[in-house]
Amino acid sequence: MQKRRHASVVQLLAATNPVGLDLIVPAIPQLSKSFPQVGSQELFSYYLLGLGLGQIGGAFLLQRGLGRFLTWPACIIYVTAALSAVLAIDGVSLLTSRFVSGLASGSLYFICIWMIATENSKEEVSALYAKRNSTLLLAAGVVPVVSAGSVILIGWKSVFLLQAVYGIVCAAVLAQSAKIFRAESTKLVEFKLSGLGGIDAINIAGMMSFSLLLYVSLANLPAVLMTKGQDNTLVLSIAVISIAIAYRTGAVVRRRNPALSSRLFPAFVIFLFVLTLAAASACAQLDIYLYATLYLFAGLYQSGQASIVFTRPSLKQPLAIGILTSISLLISVLGIEMAHRFADWRVGLWTIVAFAIAVIAVGATINSAVDNQTIKTG
Repeated sequence: MQKRRHASVVQLLAATNPVGLDLIVPAIPQLSKSFPQVGSQELFSYYLLGLGLGQIGGAFLLQRGLGRFLTWPACIIYVTAALSAVLAIDGVSLLTSRFVSGLASGSLYFICIWMIATENSKEEVSALYAKRNSTLLLAAGVVPVVSAGSVILIGWKSVFLLQAVYGIVCAAVLAQSAKIFRAESTKLVEFKLSGLGGIDAINIAGMMSFSLLLYVSLANLPAVLMTKGQDNTLVLSIAVISIAIAYRTGAVVRRRNPALSSRLFPAFVIFLFVLTLAAASACAQLDIYLYATLYLFAGLYQSGQASIVFTRPSLKQPLAIGILTSISLLISVLGIEMAHRFADWRVGLWTIVAFAIAVIAVGATINSAVDNQTIKTG
């Protein structure tokens, strides 16, 4: 019963990012009209910046044994930020609410990540991470549909009202489940990062590269699909649902046939890398196919990469996990903004994604070589 409730809390808090990001996508055409001075990618960048800093704050509180201050304050701030977005009168107030919403989301999401990271074995971490991914996929499929319907019927303000409702649900569930992490959250943990080596740095870089390619591509999805002067709410919703299905398909294949997914990795990386470079060369018609392929790739391999990192003994402490996840998000924010500093933002987008794929491929190659060497010398 305790394990089931533990998993339920993880799954609820895992929906933080789809509610913070995917929920907004169908409303972007209307938001762009109401706040023309705000770029669509800024709605993602400010949220992710807050998300990264919020995870550092949450990690610090847990590290100092003050985890009890994470839940209710974070939920109250989250709901308040969502309601302030409804009342936003200009771009500054809207982006400020997105940043504050990200701060609160970061603390809530860190509870989810920490509960996964503190599992006892690699198998348990991978299983709970898979449940987290299942929630992400379900939310990514359902949230855009709900969002699109509410935007069409009520308007863009409805998405932030839905965020407030989610915050209230989180507060209620966390109040009922406080005992799950109360004992862990009141322990003072000494911060150490000893025992990390070069191979750990490579695995961490791979994990961060998955976040980079997913967040950069999602943040630029509205720009890729939006047609000037038209309401693209339905198109964006269908696109988000499609890439969620692609991710889900990859995760299912990985779980049912891990050997097959491992054999497919080299060919998949080469194909995806070539496709990405072709898209960067102004082949705009490749964009939508590339999105589906990217998310299929992430569904196949992201959870395995994360389980390698989270099961390292040196990282079994809140601040270490918080620092890693925050740096990962800040790199994603940098990637999102860098893409729009290129003369052609599409070239910037797919160049950054190609770089992330290259890092993942190099890391996997080195990991494989190290494993083979270990087997031979063992």
